[in-house]
Amino acid sequence: MKKTLVASCLAAGVTVVGLAAPAAADPTDVYPAPLNGSGSDTTEVVMRQLDAAIGDLASWDIAGGAWDTNGTAAGCAFTGRIAGSTDGRRALANSVTNGDGCFQFARSSSRATSQATANLAALPYNAPTATVSMLPIQLGVDGLGYVFRAGSGTPRDLTLGQLRAIYNCTFTGVVDGRNMASSTIPNQPLLPTDASGTRSDWLALMGLSTSQSVDVASDSAPGATTHPACIEDGPGDSGQAGGEFSEHNGTVLTNGRQIIGHSIGQWIAQGRSFTGDFRGLAQLGYINGNVPLQQLDDPGSNLGPSTASGSPTTDGAYFRNVFNIVPATEWDDPTIQGVFGVRSGGANTDPAGDVPNANSGAICTNDTLVRNNGFIPVC
Repeated sequence: MKKTLVASCLAAGVTVVGLAAPAAADPTDVYPAPLNGSGSDTTEVVMRQLDAAIGDLASWDIAGGAWDTNGTAAGCAFTGRIAGSTDGRRALANSVTNGDGCFQFARSSSRATSQATANLAALPYNAPTATVSMLPIQLGVDGLGYVFRAGSGTPRDLTLGQLRAIYNCTFTGVVDGRNMASSTIPNQPLLPTDASGTRSDWLALMGLSTSQSVDVASDSAPGATTHPACIEDGPGDSGQAGGEFSEHNGTVLTNGRQIIGHSIGQWIAQGRSFTGDFRGLAQLGYINGNVPLQQLDDPGSNLGPSTASGSPTTDGAYFRNVFNIVPATEWDDPTIQGVFGVRSGGANTDPAGDVPNANSGAICTNDTLVRNNGFIPVC
């Protein structure tokens, strides 16, 4: 059975209850599928392509109309979307706690071995209080860079120290003859959406706490510690989804003083037209001279640094792992192992063995898709 679109309802913005068909660009292969998940924007495109190649997999987009993960179970018709690694894991934790079978995995750009449930406005759940053990299975390796608006005074090569000064609101002066900022025209460092793993990873790289709030009154609890005041969290951000800067979206840059972290894999995928190109007028910058995109000169090459990568405090070439997260209690599920693979060590119970054994799952069999989307396969 093919997944189809009820275009008239979705175009009219009508809430569809019990809908058994997804929005455009959602899974189009076998429906319903046994493994359903959503979450990270970073891996949305590569997982969409893997979904098309793997019948047991259904990876749902972060944007679109009403959707239903299986077309049969009551409570699995959703009127809103799950966007971001954290919300994907929360949706999975809620589903496990409620036993409704709506979700079986979560896309995540952050490794997580547990996740607390939470009330998500996009889901028809109450707010259970529980923590669910999670099992991260590595999908690939991504890189992080920064993007800035083309034609601006921002150099394409900043040191990690300069980037950290920008995000700590202390940087002024000239870099390579370019006037970066002054006391009257400060830089405007931006952060992507609250629930994203990219936000947490970028904050850590910038030497800032991942638990702090941006200095927006509606975002901050009384007495909460905030990030430096020059950091912007989104136009009119009220602490709610939709008021934030989308991750991996260069069109959020509206002036030459702005800068934001960006996934290298997403940059490559958008440039190769695997999905919509949201780079806009953005250009990708290099940290400490490390050029992470050999693809700029050779579209057929793999993602890799131009120099050996170390910790962010040494050479500035920052690489991170991206994952599919499954419930720890389901490590021996044959469908999960058949799609995501058995982790190194021969069992999915090894807490440190995030990398699947070579060719142990359908994703490894299709690792060319992972590579073509700008990620380093781990198979």
